[in-house]
Amino acid sequence: MTTIQHLQAYNKPIFHQRNRERPSLPEEGQRNKLYQAIVTETEQKKIATWERKTESKGHHGSFVTLRNTWKVGRRHLHAEPDTNILNVYASDLELRAMTYLRFVYKDATFKTQVPLLPLKKTIDIANSLHVIHPRDWTEHAAKTMSTDIVMEGTDRQTKERKEIAVFVRYYDGLYKVDENGEEKPITREWQKIDIAEEYHTKHLGQEFEILTDRELSKSTEYSINWLKEFQPKDYTEEQLIRFITIFLRVFRKHPVHILDDLLELTAQRLRISFSECLNLFRFCGTHHYLPLDVSKRITLSSTIEML
Repeated sequence: MTTIQHLQAYNKPIFHQRNRERPSLPEEGQRNKLYQAIVTETEQKKIATWERKTESKGHHGSFVTLRNTWKVGRRHLHAEPDTNILNVYASDLELRAMTYLRFVYKDATFKTQVPLLPLKKTIDIANSLHVIHPRDWTEHAAKTMSTDIVMEGTDRQTKERKEIAVFVRYYDGLYKVDENGEEKPITREWQKIDIAEEYHTKHLGQEFEILTDRELSKSTEYSINWLKEFQPKDYTEEQLIRFITIFLRVFRKHPVHILDDLLELTAQRLRISFSECLNLFRFCGTHHYLPLDVSKRITLSSTIEML
């Protein structure tokens, strides 16, 4: 007997595949002496202030706030569903990453701008990797590192609960093209990533991933948000299975028809209204009951692709 679980088609999470290997450490006697920055009283006060605020709120608060972020560009304050806890997303790309991760993982929750504390730990990791810890170069002061997103969510396929630290970067912030036309990693950026990865995987036992604008296209964000616009309804399993079966049958017969036409034909066969058929399509797409390729922009006036 066919069940709705048998029909689920999961969009597997796609993370950045690194075009770079971590450099090997020089031999002990060949290493240049590192002069790490000092932990200043100013930085300690900043950390203590954040810890007091977090304790008084009773939940995580973003270490980097809208007011003190230095980036040029748009920043976002986003309320977590159910809890209304406010998270800071320091760029459009970070907000896009949240949208994507919430779609591919079930029951995902987020913390943003998560500080890597204690500061001494990341300095120790930097020493072990033989790299310079992030600092304020004018004052020779060590800066607290932070991770863009830490997500806790359920893998839709394995049902395993995961905690994943995610660094979000534009691709051209990780690689540059040299005079010979070869793509090379930007060393300093990857040194900071190496420190963070070591912190999350070895110190906290979390997974660590990177997302770039190549994985997080605007088309993907648009498709996910478009699918979410369904009206909540208590569909029975029988209704969902019937819709999915008929829609896929129509799609296989007319793979180059635009979505509007596919839904019209499906609605006729199911003897329901077009609006109800559209709502079922969005509901099934959001809940991964249809094998939709969301990396291709989904609109009523375009063709769709399946995984």
